[in-house]
Amino acid sequence: MLYLIAGLALFLGVHSVSIVSYRWRDATVQRVGAGAWRAAFALVSVVGLALIAYGFGRARENPVVLYIAPVWVRDT
Repeated sequence: MLYLIAGLALFLGVHSVSIVSYRWRDATVQRVGAGAWRAAFALVSVVGLALIAYGFGRARENPVVLYIAPVWVRDT
């Protein structure tokens, strides 16, 4: 579950950079260049996506039941 949460935090975090601080993003793009920014963004995104996929597979091995539907809702 830790891998899944870390992957989600990484992937969603990198995609939220321009929402949180667009000035920092623009300044960083100006400093390192657009190509380097895109490469770093893509690399972090792919690592986050890989962690999500790996973590999802690991989480399915030992599922944690978070909610059990009441009897009157179940389709029996």
